[in-house]
Amino acid sequence: MDFLEHMKIEKKQLDESYKQSLKNKQERYLNSFSNDLKNSIIKKIEKIEKIKTESERLQEELEPLPWCPMSDE
Repeated sequence: MDFLEHMKIEKKQLDESYKQSLKNKQERYLNSFSNDLKNSIIKKIEKIEKIKTESERLQEELEPLPWCPMSDE
């Protein structure tokens, strides 16, 4: 095996190692959050979605009002 082939193999191994390192870093970051924090975030998101749903319902109740352009009548 010549030097160039050896370097290509090493580069490929380093690239794979780098990708795995990034993946591991992301997993550690996600796992660093405590379960309490995760649950808190989930509850807040659900609450926001519920408020949005209620707002949409109220908007739908108001929508049947006819639209009237500005007029002098």
